[in-house]
Amino acid sequence: MNLYELTEDFIKIQDILEENGGEVTEDIEKLLELHEDGFRDKATNYAKFIRQLTLEAELLEKEEKRLYAMRSAKTNLADKLKTNLGEYMKLSNIDKVDLGLFKLSWRKSSAVAIIDEVPELYMRVVTSPDKTLIAQTLKDGYTLSFAELVENKHLQIK
Repeated sequence: MNLYELTEDFIKIQDILEENGGEVTEDIEKLLELHEDGFRDKATNYAKFIRQLTLEAELLEKEEKRLYAMRSAKTNLADKLKTNLGEYMKLSNIDKVDLGLFKLSWRKSSAVAIIDEVPELYMRVVTSPDKTLIAQTLKDGYTLSFAELVENKHLQIK
């Protein structure tokens, strides 16, 4: 039985209880026990699967970090070798070279170098709500027309 079916069964049991005026008969008690056993089994399986998925996600995160470190090392080495090659070409006044398999040459580009204080016209300002300050203000008992504290519940599996 899946969780959806368990939910439907529980709603049916609640309907039966209402029809009996809230009186728990022996049959209703047996139904509740069966329902609880089914829920406990299903919840145990869910919790096991959630735990497995969480552990797998943690392993993948560690692998991502390991692969990122490897990628960074290779990228940094390639950049260093490219810099060394470029420095040699500059030192030797080589603008172009055809190596058969590769062609090396310089390409011009431009970038902005800020050398003094920039006028406000050329500035970009990004603002966002300070949720920490807002939360503390609300916790201190103040009312804010633009925000409220919302209490959430998160399922915890230990």
